[in-house]
Order: sequence, then C-alpha cells, then structure tokens
Amino acid sequence: MSKEKLLGGQRYFISKIMEYFSNQQSHSHLFYKALQEKRYDSLVLIFDEFLEIEKDIKEGTSDKSKLKNSLHSSLKVISFHCKNNPWALKGPLSRDIKHLVKKISKYLTTDIKDEQEKSKLLNTIKISISSLRKNCNSESLISEYIDLILNNVLTFKDIDLLVQYLTSEFLNLGYSLKFLGEWKQQNKILNKFTKDLNEEELSECLLVFKDLIKESRNYRIIINCWLPNELKQELDREGFIGIHYKYRKLSDEEQIVIESKMNKLNYPKAGQYQSLLVEVEAYDKYKAIEKVVKNLESYLEMYKYYLDFKKSAAVNVNCLLKYSIEEWIQLRTDDTDTQIFNKSMSVRENEDIKDFLLLRNEIRISEGDISTSIKQLSNSLGMIKESIEDTPENRLLNSWSSLEYILNSYEGKSIIGKIIDIVPKVIALYLVKDRMNILWDRLLKIKKSRGYQEIAIINELFQKCSKEDEKYDKNKLVEFLSKEENIKSLYDNVERDTVLHREIAFMREILWDMGKLKKQVETLHELIEHDLTRIYRVRNKLVHSENNILFNVDIFTIRLNKYITSLIGTIIHYLKRKPDLHISEVLNSIHETYEWYLDFLEGEKEKAKEIEKEKSKGKETDKSVDIKTASFPPYLYM
Repeated sequence: MSKEKLLGGQRYFISKIMEYFSNQQSHSHLFYKALQEKRYDSLVLIFDEFLEIEKDIKEGTSDKSKLKNSLHSSLKVISFHCKNNPWALKGPLSRDIKHLVKKISKYLTTDIKDEQEKSKLLNTIKISISSLRKNCNSESLISEYIDLILNNVLTFKDIDLLVQYLTSEFLNLGYSLKFLGEWKQQNKILNKFTKDLNEEELSECLLVFKDLIKESRNYRIIINCWLPNELKQELDREGFIGIHYKYRKLSDEEQIVIESKMNKLNYPKAGQYQSLLVEVEAYDKYKAIEKVVKNLESYLEMYKYYLDFKKSAAVNVNCLLKYSIEEWIQLRTDDTDTQIFNKSMSVRENEDIKDFLLLRNEIRISEGDISTSIKQLSNSLGMIKESIEDTPENRLLNSWSSLEYILNSYEGKSIIGKIIDIVPKVIALYLVKDRMNILWDRLLKIKKSRGYQEIAIINELFQKCSKEDEKYDKNKLVEFLSKEENIKSLYDNVERDTVLHREIAFMREILWDMGKLKKQVETLHELIEHDLTRIYRVRNKLVHSENNILFNVDIFTIRLNKYITSLIGTIIHYLKRKPDLHISEVLNSIHETYEWYLDFLEGEKEKAKEIEKEKSKGKETDKSVDIKTASFPPYLYM
C-alpha cells in the first residue's frame, strides 16, 4: 500500500466533505451546489424504503400494482448503490452484498415464467435485505466509512462517493446541517489546510467524525404558540396536549424564567397564545426545535382555513432551550435547516426568470397573444416560487406539480414515465458544462488568494477565457483545457488545493477520453432516474399518509428543484431563439439529442482509437476528436 496515496486520499476526503459542513454565507455557493448534487443517499434509508414498500404490499394499504412497481424500482436503486458504494464493495459485508446483488439481478433481468419460482426468489431477496438492514445502521456505517478511508488506498471516484454516503448517514442519523457547520467550526483541526497535516494529524482529523456517533439526548424547550379553544381547554383539563409530543403547562419555576426574559422574548400576554414546555429526543438543539415546531405547526395547519390566524404565526419566533441546570438560552424557532434549504434563487435561476420575462414581453408586443407554452412556463415557475414560504412537505408537492405541468404535453405512458424519460437526459447532456462551471467557480474563489495571482498559467487562463461579470467563454475554456501543456501546468500549480486538483484531473479525463465521458453520462443518467423514482415515492407518501414522514423532505426538494430549473432553463433558451416552438417540440429534441449524443460519443471513442493506431505506425492523419461537440452537444431539430 502506497503511504503517499493513502495520505493523499485522506487529505482529499477531508477537504471535500467539509463543503457539506460549511453553510456559512461565505461558502454558500459551493455548499448549495454540493447539496443539489448529493444523489448518493443513505444506504440505511434506501433499505428502509424497500422494507416499507414490502410491508405496504403485505398489509394491502394501497394500490398493489403501483406498490409492485415501486418495489421493482426500489430493487433497482438498491442494486445500483450496492454496485457503487465503496463500503458495499470492500467492507466486511461485501461478500453478502455481492450475493444479494446477484439475486436482484436475476430477479430483474431473467424472464422467470414460473410465478411460484419468481415469488420464492423475491421472498429470498426480501429476507436478505431485512437481515442486511439489521446488520448495518447509520452509526456502524459512519464508523466503517471512516475506517475504510483510514486503512485503504481509494480512487478519487471512490472518495467522492464516500463523501456523499457519509454525509447522508449523518443526516439520516438525525443531525442538522446547521449543527454540523457549527461542529466543524468548533473542531480546530478540521479548519486547518489539509496539506499542512501530517499522518498523525490526518488520522486524528478523521477520527473526530466518529465523535458524532453517540446517543441522542433529551432537550427541554419552551415555546409560545397560538392554540384554538379546544386545545386550550384540553391543556387546562389534562395539564398537557398530546400531539405526538407532550406540550405541557409551565411549572411556577418555568413561568418565572419566561417572565424574567419577557422583554426579549416578546411573547403576547393574552389571547390565544400559550407558553408550553416540550421534551424531545434529538441529536442537536436545532433538530430538537425543528421537531417540536414542525409537528405543532403541521397539526395547526387546518385551523388557518376558518379561524383568524396565520399559520406562519402559530409558533412565536423566539423560544427557550434548557442549556444547563441553571441556564435557559434564547433561540429562534425558524433558525433550522429549512432556512438553509429554502434559500434565495441562484444566479442562474434569476437569469432564467429574467430571460422568461423578456421572452414573454417580446411575444406580447409582437403577436398580441401569449402562447400556451409561455403560459405553461409561467404557471410552472409560479408554483415553485409561491411555495417558498410553505411547509417543506408542500414545497416538495408543489415542485413535483410544477414538473408534471411542464411535461404535460410530452407523450408518455405515465407521469413518472415522462419524468424519468426527459429529466435525466437534460442533466446528463449538461454534464461537461456543469463540471466546467464548478471548475470555474473554484478558480474564481482562489484567484485572489494564496498567491495564485502570481502563477502564470492561472493568469493566462483568465486572460484568454474570461467574459464580462466573471463569466467564461465556454469554447475558449474547452480549447484551453484540451491542450496537454495547459492542463498539466494547471494541475501541477494547484496541487496544494486537493479539491481543485481533483476537478482538473476529472476535466482532463472526460475531455480526453470519450469512452470515459460516455460512461460518466450514462451513470449520471441512471443515478438521476433512480433519484426521481425515490422522490416520486416520497411525493406519493405525502399525498396518501397525511405528511407523516420522519426524514428531512427538503433534502429531496433541493435536488428536485435543480432538475426543474435545469429543464425550464433549457426550454426558455430555445424558446428565446425560436418563440413559435412548442414545449413538446423542445422535450422531443431533448429525448432525440440524448440518443444521438451517446452514439456520437461512441463514434468519437472509436475515432480516437484509429488516430492512436495511425500514430503508432508513424503515419500522418488529419482526423481529430471533436471535443467541443462532445462538451456542448447541439440539440437536434432546433
């Protein structure tokens, strides 16, 4: 085992995972980008989803044919992640998982005509997944992921995946992103530049993550909330209100605490508002507050329809949390992960809306009428933006409705069939451009720091490829990165920044090897398809189970909104160029272009082989790989 490669991998892992622990304003762009692209989810959650579907089928709680389709999709998801998760491939249960994947593959791909045999195989798979789930939980996986990094030389790709899987387990365990950001700031070793850490310090840095493997603790929280008469009467009669948690009357001692802080808390002294004490188990204070507030607001939701109160004011913005035996600290009830996920629009989303408004205005002036396509875009954008102040659950439902609305005119057997046919293709066609955006953003971030402005190759890149407003010329940047001497010089000169170093290596890989680019495109397509089927399952649960979902719905919504804005951005781009296009024509072009693109990449891969063969024989050739088209595939028929 190469010690240098082992330590290099550890440095990269620490630098990369810190992007999920950096939700401060100064790091917001890369942080939100990381969240939008965190599609490799908790294995524990994925196993639980399958077992829940299987339980629903047994109990007959819903449409069995739809549940069987969900079960089939869930098996595909499990198989995909077990084939990609480095722990599943190299950890202590790798033999068991490999055998399970083999069984799933047989069930999904083999035409088993004997129903009894097929049922028996599915039952074996169910029992195997159930047993596997009992052998792994978020705590054990977190520990074993860290051990894998400590003891194994892993590829950049493996580390990229482990970063997402580990972060997902922390969130699935019950931590809030806000707390993880504060935890990172408090651990000084995590804030050091990884290139400055020696072997012992790297191990210490990695083992710090295991400190998060602990039991949840009990939090005592005082909130002030609006209550209807029937709940006030129940509180007076019973001394508490049982709505999942016990919201009870304050003791005399707790009432004194409230009165001593009344000026700062700004609690109403009369009317329908009541101060209540709640005890809740959670992994951090922000998640504890989120649990008790979200639970109560959800119950009070229906009252806003016939009583004079706004749900947003159901719980006072200030609360108290028992910090020690003697001390209560004041916190905000809205200072939770919902605020992190529900951020303002990105620069690109703002540009899309600006372009849409210009397009709508041009059409109105020139034709005096607004086309159906423009109305569809307007309504779809409205559904997303109007739900910003809504509950996390309703935000996901509205976002999904927005996506359905956009795809309404596209031919397909079902709404999920339309969505998984179009959306993955939009993102996959954008793969190179998206990675170039990430690379450019990272280069901009370090442009004025650490003496990088003195490095000739970085200055040359910005001089040759920059446009106004710190943007880049895509063709010039591809041309620059396609030259071996440029990318090698860039790679050598940013070695101290391990994450940027990796991005440059990845760009070299996909720009210079069409076979690897094609593989990346196909993998991304499959990953997004699985992600969308899981989001659809969450959507259906919200519709049919009265919002009774324990995990953080916003984690799915932030990805869903990325898919929608990418699709809408593409549609707006082409309608601007040709306003008489129908959305259905743009959607058809997306489908057709993706099919053409894979064939094109395969052809360029074979062309590259022919070029190498000619060169090995010492022959001249005028053939060349079309890197620009591979990077920015032109849409067909438009």
